[in-house]
Amino acid sequence: HLEQLAQLDVKSCKNLGFPVLWSLYENDFIPFEENFLLEKLCDALFLMSKYKEIESFILKRPVIAEKLCTKLPFFLTDNFSTNTFLYDNLLILAKKEYFKDTQVLANLLEVLLSPLKTSTANSYCRFIEDFNPTTEELLPSQQTLFALLSSDKTSVVNFVMKLIKQIADEKAFDFQTFADNFALCFATPKIAKSQLIGLNILEKYYKKQAPTNPDYREQLAVLFTVPDVKLQEKVANLLTTYFNHEGLPEVIAPYCDYLKGKAQDLLQSLPSPTSSENSENSENSHTSHSSQTARPLTPVPCPLTPEKLLFLLGDCLRERTAATID
Repeated sequence: HLEQLAQLDVKSCKNLGFPVLWSLYENDFIPFEENFLLEKLCDALFLMSKYKEIESFILKRPVIAEKLCTKLPFFLTDNFSTNTFLYDNLLILAKKEYFKDTQVLANLLEVLLSPLKTSTANSYCRFIEDFNPTTEELLPSQQTLFALLSSDKTSVVNFVMKLIKQIADEKAFDFQTFADNFALCFATPKIAKSQLIGLNILEKYYKKQAPTNPDYREQLAVLFTVPDVKLQEKVANLLTTYFNHEGLPEVIAPYCDYLKGKAQDLLQSLPSPTSSENSENSENSHTSHSSQTARPLTPVPCPLTPEKLLFLLGDCLRERTAATID
């Protein structure tokens, strides 16, 4: 019988269940065919609640989590199913810490970087949320979380910001990378609550150490276009407290028509750009007419390569700042 088993190939085993197949693989009777075994593992997960011996078989073999379950997020994306049995049974394994110290959670988050349908992305978000990931589990994936802030799906951004809030107090939190990526969602609509969470994180860190990049205020000012009174007030507080350097009135000027409530009151104390221009003109009234000509803009070096032009157009669409458009 062993000689016959040694001659088996994967095709001849297609009707066998996952436990039998994995046992054959463990004993070197069949090769490791990833997609085939993943498909059979999914079949087993569908049946797991009905046949408890399948759960027991899997739990006794943590190597299955490492070699197969870590690939499930990507496999399920390509073979997406709305059948909840598979997800429910994966959660059973997760609650028993079967996926601890594996890349399963990290890969679930990474899948959200793919161009998924909104309904599929939302399902993954709910699935990850049901995992109840701990701070310790999320921290190694913080760069993925930051990258997801630029997602075009508001549901993903809102979901990710809650996870970022969970890890923001940790010593290993990469604040600067967060701040850089947070700016990418300033122009994203319908995420005011998430943007407010992000601003609270900024404020907490700025209280410890003042910001070192004064140009960040130009990006923050874009948030004045969001018609949320609390959000605008928070932005105004940050700008007047931590970015109140020379030129702030000019940064805020393009957004004056958007200002509401306390934000408007806070910024009224700043000198208007018009008055400072008039004062400057008065001081320089004795100069020649030629010195009063408009200050030329610094041109972007040309000719632009197609790649640089594409990125420049993307910056204009995303940032909406006067400097970028100029």
